Amino acid sequence: MLAAARLAVETGDTQEVLRLTGGLTGGSDGHTEYRARFLAARAHDLDGDIAKADEVFHEHELVGQFGFAPVWMPEEERNHTVLMRMAALRRRGRYKEAFEGITGLWSALRAEHPTGTHLGPWPRVAIEAARLQLLTGKVIESRATADQVVRVLGEAGLPRHHLARDAVAVEAEGELVLAWSERKARPQEWQLATKKVAGALRESVEWYGENNPLTLDLQVLHGLTLHNNSRPGDALEVLTDAERRIHAQLGPRHPLAMRVRLYIGLATANKGDWAAARKIYEDLLPRHVEVLGRQHPEAQLTRFQLGVCLLKAHELDRARTLIDEAAPVLVAQHGAWQQWASMARVAQGLLRLPSPLLRLASTIESLTRKTGG
Repeated sequence: MLAAARLAVETGDTQEVLRLTGGLTGGSDGHTEYRARFLAARAHDLDGDIAKADEVFHEHELVGQFGFAPVWMPEEERNHTVLMRMAALRRRGRYKEAFEGITGLWSALRAEHPTGTHLGPWPRVAIEAARLQLLTGKVIESRATADQVVRVLGEAGLPRHHLARDAVAVEAEGELVLAWSERKARPQEWQLATKKVAGALRESVEWYGENNPLTLDLQVLHGLTLHNNSRPGDALEVLTDAERRIHAQLGPRHPLAMRVRLYIGLATANKGDWAAARKIYEDLLPRHVEVLGRQHPEAQLTRFQLGVCLLKAHELDRARTLIDEAAPVLVAQHGAWQQWASMARVAQGLLRLPSPLLRLASTIESLTRKTGG
């Protein structure tokens, strides 16, 4: 039963996982129940139901008894459990903690396989490390790690493996972030990075279809790229289509549904319709908090963007409250120089200047209209 549930997790059949594990989470021996709850939580996380995953496993008393790396597990299984726990922390916006938690395992695997290998846990650990490197501001390292995953799986004849495609997505986003930071100095690299995102999206559509979760993730990234290119109309077209597909395939409460709505707000503001953007963020913020938690960086980015909209409406006191809460979280999780973290720090400082309104409003508008997250 557990073996079948593990296979169902790998194929993304979350309903089958929950069916197979349902009878094992009560009345089983402790070890079997632990494993069943672990698999059920992975299924709930894949469905975007973080609260249910926490209830079933991450905050369950059984985990309090055995911990997240039970000594009774074989080493390989224990390492896999640790890896999946770090992925769960990433989904919950605890990027720094997750990166620290995976560092020991990733370092050991790199020492054992310096050129990488498609066998064993190396590809899975590598791509999780790449995701966390990107999220914690280690963009160059992330791109190098993702490049290595793409190369290793490609040389093994597995270019269409889902981990290879995950690596392509991380690689493309990393190149986009790097190119953005040097956009004015090196515009050619910016154009190459944006073309890479579009190319990865086309491949994913061709190989997996328009409604595959990875395809949808890339479509959202492509929409953000168009926003960054000062093409808000095109961005809204792409993002609105992505939102419709995400709602149909994953549901309106899935984290990706929240992210695409956030980016629709960015593009709306980029068109100059601050009132409409404000309405989007005011509607999104309580749902973002409910689904991901108040301290999640994406929820706090929504809070920050709402603060910017309020600033445009001259509602300085409420804007200051929102931005003051968002900035420390964005800095702590992403690093001080990530685009939105840096922008939030600037906004905090300007809000404390005497009569800051005109200077702050023009600065924030310029940054918001030209910067991606």
